[in-house]
Amino acid sequence: MFNKVKKRINGILHRKSINTVFCELKQYIDLVHGQSKGKSVLIIVLSLLCRNLDCDDEIKSSIEKYNLTNCLYGGLTRLLCGKSDNFTFKIKWGDERFRNKYEYLNRFFFYDSYRNYLVIIMAARILQKIDQGKFEKLAYNDESRILLLNMINPLFLTDPSDTLIISLLKSDNDLLKNIGLFMISTKVSRNVDELHQIESGMCSNDCEKEVRNKLCTSVDAFISHLDKCDNKTQASLLVNYLLVHKRYPTIFAQKLIGNLQSDFALQIRESEKIKSVFDLATITQIISENSAISEKNTRISKFDLFMAVTDILLEQFEERKVNDYNAQQLEYICTVLPVKCKRRLKVYLNKKKTELMCEEIDRLVRFKIYLEDNKLGSLIDKILTII
Repeated sequence: MFNKVKKRINGILHRKSINTVFCELKQYIDLVHGQSKGKSVLIIVLSLLCRNLDCDDEIKSSIEKYNLTNCLYGGLTRLLCGKSDNFTFKIKWGDERFRNKYEYLNRFFFYDSYRNYLVIIMAARILQKIDQGKFEKLAYNDESRILLLNMINPLFLTDPSDTLIISLLKSDNDLLKNIGLFMISTKVSRNVDELHQIESGMCSNDCEKEVRNKLCTSVDAFISHLDKCDNKTQASLLVNYLLVHKRYPTIFAQKLIGNLQSDFALQIRESEKIKSVFDLATITQIISENSAISEKNTRISKFDLFMAVTDILLEQFEERKVNDYNAQQLEYICTVLPVKCKRRLKVYLNKKKTELMCEEIDRLVRFKIYLEDNKLGSLIDKILTII
């Protein structure tokens, strides 16, 4: 398909140089009015990129030479942000299936996105090289999200401004918030991984001090951006991050358990991000292994957080998400729960046992249910012995 398009473009443009094409385009642009200018410039830019992907610097020079920056911006805005039925770019990414949008972004197939929509992305990159402000405004308003998703693409290699990052973090759109989170957390995650490699002996410790300094700097920048959000957003984004990354700066957990504790408890109970016993074990470990310190630098109780964990644990028993596969994580959760939570769990499990179909008559008349209930009953007995 791409080769056919390229062949047709070559048939129209022939061997004209980029400068010649833009010189003729400028003469045409001066004769037309309104949105046709932007549309015409964008079509020419996309056509030239289809003809030769390596000509972006020449295109940039010609756009600046003939003062066509606003026209390129207008054309891209109309394509990516407009409501036209015949000149628009729309795509569905599938992120609606993810409660944790940050998890989605970490699974996003950057290479496929970059390759499949390369000419549109490169046209936007040309605008970025000329005017970063216009590019970021375009990216923020782009309804397809193709530009923002590729701004966090390792192949894109761009540094977003603080203005864009803060706008994303404060957005009402959950995907945009998590794109902002991705932008401020990339350096943190990289530095944490580098430090882990040094500490585990996988690489030389000669640069350990340098890596620790980089980590401190990246964490400070992360917290500075995050603190500009309301508490609900801060808790949501930190939970998203901690569910994806098993290694993290301690301050992230301390913020959740301390100043953001009530919002953290709501995230556990109501966000539906904790989909498995493995997720719940991660959250439990964060609560168990970190101290809860208030703004006044005094210790505070973590009981409500453990009660929230217990709420979800009972739900997972009820929905039969517990099994032998996650028994180790389940045992860990039950072991670290406070006494009151264990009592509550014990009452529930004893009642649950009476509802299971594990009798001989069940084996004879409903064998499949009998097998499932028998496995769950054995797991319940195992948990009851440790609580």
